Amino acid sequence: MTPLDLADPAVVADPYPAFAAARAVAPVQWHDGLGSWMAFTHAESNAVLRDRRLGRVWAD
Repeated sequence: MTPLDLADPAVVADPYPAFAAARAVAPVQWHDGLGSWMAFTHAESNAVLRDRRLGRVWAD
């Protein structure tokens, strides 16, 4: 798969086809350009946001 180019004007104008293509490859992927992981589904995004081990600042 071609890496997701978030600066591509076509992706900026309509990101949904690019996200669908990425999601078809894998729901979570490393992005070399950003140096971070990207989650492309609601389930994986929700899991990342709720997992305290993944860098979230938490105060009880």
